[in-house]
Amino acid sequence: MGISTSDKPYLERIEDAKSDHFMQAAVAKAQDAQFIKRTKARREMGNWNEWRDLAEQIRQHVLKYLPDYLEEFSQNVEKQGGHVFFAQTEEEARNFIKELVIEKKAKNVVKSKSMVTTEIDLDKTLLDIDGVNLLESDLAEFILQEDNWDEPTHIVFPTLHKNRDQVQEEFKKLGYTGDNDPQHEARFVRGYLRDYFMKADFGITGCNFAVADKGIINLDTNEGNADLTMALPKTQVVVMGMERIVPSMKEAEVLDNMLARSAVGQKLTTYCTFSGKKVEGEVDGPEDFWVVVLDNGRSDALGTEFEPILQCIRCGACMNVCPVYRHIGGKGYGSI
Repeated sequence: MGISTSDKPYLERIEDAKSDHFMQAAVAKAQDAQFIKRTKARREMGNWNEWRDLAEQIRQHVLKYLPDYLEEFSQNVEKQGGHVFFAQTEEEARNFIKELVIEKKAKNVVKSKSMVTTEIDLDKTLLDIDGVNLLESDLAEFILQEDNWDEPTHIVFPTLHKNRDQVQEEFKKLGYTGDNDPQHEARFVRGYLRDYFMKADFGITGCNFAVADKGIINLDTNEGNADLTMALPKTQVVVMGMERIVPSMKEAEVLDNMLARSAVGQKLTTYCTFSGKKVEGEVDGPEDFWVVVLDNGRSDALGTEFEPILQCIRCGACMNVCPVYRHIGGKGYGSI
């Protein structure tokens, strides 16, 4: 379930991190800012501990009955004309998606931010397919791609280790002539991505939660790129860890509230989308909808002392208070 951030030896990673003063300052600034925002968001709820306990109960319940909820989800996806593929290993997941891209004769693949596709190293597999273009549409992931596929260093803020000048230099390769103002840089990327979205024929997203009784997926973002990744290409593949299931919309509401507040200190993300296969009467959406459910060692943790790991909702709050992360960042750890 981990995401690799560096393949250097441990001691070399630590020494590099200790000498990277910009990274240390950036992490400290982000941690302090997120702590303030999260504290405010917690206070606004008024009964934070009760919400957190409820969220934990939901996650524990799902793990206890995980096979049942996965079966229910799969059946409901298929009732709507979608498809579900269960991948035991990362190799199975990568190969299945690769074959689907080839089968669909896709030329322009667009992805939104997905930790599970990074976990299985999907991008490298897709880049090896002749005649296929691949573009990450999340702003931070796009920056990493342009910087020779640099590794992320935070699960919510992947480019925490970069500054605006570095971003400006990367964008110059794409024709950017502006200054290092982040708003100007973002506006440039918006136009660049929009052109690609209009010709994309294959979309790949992750999923924050999958709603078992509806057979739909839930994506929470602040950029809107995931919505375009789902709405415009004719084929969509959702890649999710098997533990991302919730029983119904009621439980999704609880976890979405906890996720937004814990991750970025917001009441809700700018875009909170529930989606599936395009149905009759809808203008946008995928005509061919696939969900790849990944095990990759998760089932081995069930019923063991490691099972609580699967309760994680990937909010990154732990990283935002970790004193070790504050000094060595994600690349010092070697994985996040």
